[in-house]
Amino acid sequence: MSIRLHYRVSSAPTVQRATDTVAALHALAREPSFGFADVSAVSEYFGRAGDFNNYAVGTLDREILIDLSLASDVREGEAIGFWVTLERASRCGFTLGLGRFGNARTWSCDTSSDNLAGMTVPESGGIAGFIDRYTLLLAFFAAAQERGLVKSFSDETGFKRHRDPDRLRDVVRADQEQVAALFGRLKDHFPDDQVTSYVTAFPDFERLEADGRRGEPPA
Repeated sequence: MSIRLHYRVSSAPTVQRATDTVAALHALAREPSFGFADVSAVSEYFGRAGDFNNYAVGTLDREILIDLSLASDVREGEAIGFWVTLERASRCGFTLGLGRFGNARTWSCDTSSDNLAGMTVPESGGIAGFIDRYTLLLAFFAAAQERGLVKSFSDETGFKRHRDPDRLRDVVRADQEQVAALFGRLKDHFPDDQVTSYVTAFPDFERLEADGRRGEPPA
């Protein structure tokens, strides 16, 4: 029950090469043709002897560090990266950067985007708006791969391969129904203020929930 993009930034053997790769990715992400809502400044973390909880103000967010390290228990490392916001209403986005953690000799990043399903809400333009942004997102990663900045990328929807908007719309709708059904079950057992989901923004939430539960196996 998620719509994510998975990607691997091209590895780098030295800090200079890592810095150059991230700078090139940053410049590409700032190109207006991709329509990203915001691209943060590039920031660095050098914490060979420090806990991620104690990094200095102005360095990478903890979430970005974890994205780059893929291990929340890592306590030593170096990272260079930035955050891309795809759309302001949902704040969905992804990390781009490189990190070297533990005993690794090269700088690397093999991670995933946010769950991009949040970009399907009416305030963000609904499914039509999502398809437009998702198409541009794939175009960005294709351009990054062509320039040797990204080694590989894949998407859970299959849209990268088939490029059929109707099939992507069906995947998004099925995801919304599954999330609505799960949310409905959870809110039956927990107070409203303890359970939240993007699907409640849809005016037809109850129908989404009903359709999702209809597709579930009998209890």
